[in-house]
Amino acid sequence: MFVSTSQDGPHRTLTEYLTKIAELIDNGDLKTRVGVILPLEEAYVAHLMLEGVRIAPGGKIVLSV
Repeated sequence: MFVSTSQDGPHRTLTEYLTKIAELIDNGDLKTRVGVILPLEEAYVAHLMLEGVRIAPGGKIVLSV
């Protein structure tokens, strides 16, 4: 289990962090830009984009499952 070692408050688990991030997204306080959505079968293409071998669009690379 992941537990933070931050000095700025109580220790939090990964679940607590992910829950907070989900709340921020749901409230519209955290926004990301998705550049491309690829099926899981094309994960190799995502790796090529991350490595700079293939041109990556601006934004996040998302794999759908």
